Amino acid sequence: MIMIEDSWIYRYRSMSPLSLKELIYDEIYFSYPDELNDPLDLGAELIIKEGAPYVYDFFISGALKGINLPRPKEISKEQADFVRKVSNEYSKSTNNILVFFTEENKEWLRNHYRDFELSEHKFERFHKYLLNSLSNMFPSRLSSVSFSKDFKNPLLWSLYGEQHKGFCIIFSPTENKLKLKNQMNSDFIEFEYYKVNYDKNIDVDLSLMFNKKKEFDYDDLYNGFFPELARKALLTKNSNWYKENEVRIHGELKVSFSHQEKYTNRLTSIERTYNFERKQLAGVVLGYGMSQSERNEIVKIFESKKQSVKIFEAIPQGNEIDV
Repeated sequence: MIMIEDSWIYRYRSMSPLSLKELIYDEIYFSYPDELNDPLDLGAELIIKEGAPYVYDFFISGALKGINLPRPKEISKEQADFVRKVSNEYSKSTNNILVFFTEENKEWLRNHYRDFELSEHKFERFHKYLLNSLSNMFPSRLSSVSFSKDFKNPLLWSLYGEQHKGFCIIFSPTENKLKLKNQMNSDFIEFEYYKVNYDKNIDVDLSLMFNKKKEFDYDDLYNGFFPELARKALLTKNSNWYKENEVRIHGELKVSFSHQEKYTNRLTSIERTYNFERKQLAGVVLGYGMSQSERNEIVKIFESKKQSVKIFEAIPQGNEIDV
C-alpha cells in the first residue's frame, strides 16, 4: 500500500536542465512577479479608507517637512491649514493612492498650494517627495516559491509539469516549515509556508499603521499593516486559480519610509537561490509521459547522492491522475 503523508507539499517541474540542477544541488528558487506565469500575481493595492484624513496628514506633512533644511519638527500654520484642507477633501471617499500619481491630481494639489500662498518654487519638490513617500509604501523585491497540496491535479501537470512529461518534487515540511539557506548564510533558516487565498480583493488600508488615537504607531505597523500587506500581496491570488490548491513560502517583505526615489535594484538569481535541507526532500512523482531514459536519469541522481527517497509514478485513470 502506498503511504502518502498529509503534511507533504509538491513542486511541479519540467524535465529541464534547470529543474535537474535543483534536484542535484538541493536548490529552490524565489521568483519575482515578472517571472511568474501570472503577471498579476504578487500585487497589492494601497488604499486609505473613507474618513481617515490623519493618514493623508501624515504623508503630506512629511513631504512638506522634507523640502526644508534643516528639517523642522513642526510645519508652519499656513502649511498646516493647507494640509488640513486637502486631507479633508481626500478623505471624503475611499481612495486608491494611485490617484496621487495622476496629472489631474497634481494640478488640483498645485491650485490648493497656491491658495495658501505657499512657496510656488518649492511645489515640484514637495510633490516629488510626496509621491516618493507613497511609492515607497508599495513593497519591493517581492518573491515567493510555490507548491501545491495536490499531486494528482491534471491541470497542474499540464501547466507546470511539461504536459505530464516532467516530475513533481515532494517536500516534507516540519510543522509547516522548510529549512533553507543561501550563500549569505551558514545556517539553515526556517521558512513557514502559508495557504494562498483565492480572492479578487487585494486592498491594503494604510490606516492600519495608526493607533486608536489616530497616531502613527510602530506596533500597529508591525502587527496590523505588515500582516495584512503580506496576506494580500504575497498570499492572495485571483479566485480563478483556486484549483491549484497552492501554498507558498515568501522572501522578506520590505517597505521604506523615505522621500528618496524608490530603490528598485533587483536581487540576483544567485541571491534568490537557496538550498533546502536534504532530509526534507521526501521523494518525487514521475509524470506518466516521461520517457524511460528520463526516468532513469532521475533515479541516478538520487543514487549518486546516496539518498533514499520515495519514487512514485503517475498513472492516468481515465481523465484523472493517481500513483
